[in-house]
Amino acid sequence: MINNLLNEKRFEEAIEQAKQSKYDKIKMIVAELFIHILMEGFKNNELNFNDIYTLGKWVYELYPDDSTVQEIYSFTQELSQIQNLMLNDKFDEAVAMAKYSDHNLVRQYVSNFFMKTLLSGIENNKIPPEMLKQLALWAYSLSPDTT
Repeated sequence: MINNLLNEKRFEEAIEQAKQSKYDKIKMIVAELFIHILMEGFKNNELNFNDIYTLGKWVYELYPDDSTVQEIYSFTQELSQIQNLMLNDKFDEAVAMAKYSDHNLVRQYVSNFFMKTLLSGIENNKIPPEMLKQLALWAYSLSPDTT
């Protein structure tokens, strides 16, 4: 049943089915699958903030006692908080939160987000020059060589 839901990309239903299973092994296998999706998507820069948050939440719901899952959940929650700051035009606070994060992945993701936004703005010529400069400064401040 869960396998069919996963094959049909009905992920929320698969998560609910796995959570209801009386077998921890099933929960662990589904959690590992979503960890793999999260890590590959993160590594390939294919996931947005919401995707990362959702995958982290699902993994945690399935296997909350695992230390790796707890670490994943922690950084996905932190990224969600950073996104919320940015959605509320609190970019300096978001950058500070990312810069002082205990998770290198958080700094890397937020820096890449600013760089992608910067490149898109240059390509589309839709972002004012001062904002382009600010995006570059934020990305630079989060890069590994400057923290």
